Amino acid sequence: MFLSDLSIKQPVLATMMMAALAVLGLTSYQALKVDLFPDVEFPVVTVTTRYTGASPETVERDVTKFIEEAVNTVEGVRHIESTSQEGLSNIVVQFNVGVPTLNASQDIRGKVAAIRGELPREIDEPIILRIDPASTPIVSVAVNAPTLAPRAVSDIADKLVKRRLENVPGVGAVNLVGEAKREIQVVVDRTRLESYGLSLVQVVDALRMQNVDAPVGTADRGATEAMVRVAARGTSAAQIAEIPVKRLGERTVLVGDIAHVIDGVEEATSVAFVNERPAIALDVQKQAGANTVAVADGVREAVARMQPELPPGVSLQMVRDDSTFIRESIEDSLEDGSAIRGASTITQQLAKNLYLSESRNPTRK
Repeated sequence: MFLSDLSIKQPVLATMMMAALAVLGLTSYQALKVDLFPDVEFPVVTVTTRYTGASPETVERDVTKFIEEAVNTVEGVRHIESTSQEGLSNIVVQFNVGVPTLNASQDIRGKVAAIRGELPREIDEPIILRIDPASTPIVSVAVNAPTLAPRAVSDIADKLVKRRLENVPGVGAVNLVGEAKREIQVVVDRTRLESYGLSLVQVVDALRMQNVDAPVGTADRGATEAMVRVAARGTSAAQIAEIPVKRLGERTVLVGDIAHVIDGVEEATSVAFVNERPAIALDVQKQAGANTVAVADGVREAVARMQPELPPGVSLQMVRDDSTFIRESIEDSLEDGSAIRGASTITQQLAKNLYLSESRNPTRK
């Protein structure tokens, strides 16, 4: 009754209130976050440790067992499951519902760091990750360049495309898949090595000692002090080949005398194909809480702007876009809502017609 009386006595105020509510509703609707799944936090943390060359029994005895015992003391742990295989230890820690995974991962990281001295020195640093559905890529962009070498395509993808995509609002990370990284390979000739009476350890030590880039101290210049740095890192195959290994009499044996130095690419750890052709892919991950549709639109606009700037024969193609399914789901929901409202209107009209027909032609008994 209060709202009715107020609306009748103050029609201008009622009209302004309705207009304000309409504007507020439209503004809130535009600010709604659109995503494929709700923001759910899974109370699961994984600990992955690589122990190259070790048997499953050794991994279980020297790595998995120690980490399990340390992690088991973390507060809120519900279940621990581990897998030990050749060269790899994987531990899945499940926490009770309600335990913040960020704090849990930090606690696990502290426990693992405390027992690092008891683990073998040859293992890689344990990788501790949270299970986060939002960390999966939402967009994948392929770099196609059939006429260029893999290294050249990788440089374009890394130095141009990746940096431009990282500047898109809402983008958290951009990962390269199928890239060809430069690697200077030293292929030792065993016959030459034995002819000079050298061992492979001597060659490795020479490369390590003569190929450095590190600070060595400071130089006093009176009122100022300058940093001194030794930059003796080889940047080409020719420079690596000139590194001395050992001096025999009046002759110095160089790396090039006992090995073939090749400026090539390292062994690929990931591969990307587009239409059965090798390509370089860039997986785009969004920031936590970012709008998936808005980030995908920003990536699409960035790709369109970059296309004219690329060298001849290089093209960009969006091969994956999760926002497409989200858009279709929203459209289906709107269409279903319209259909339900339409069916309700038709039902109401049929009921009204039936009531009028019964009123005009009453049934007699």
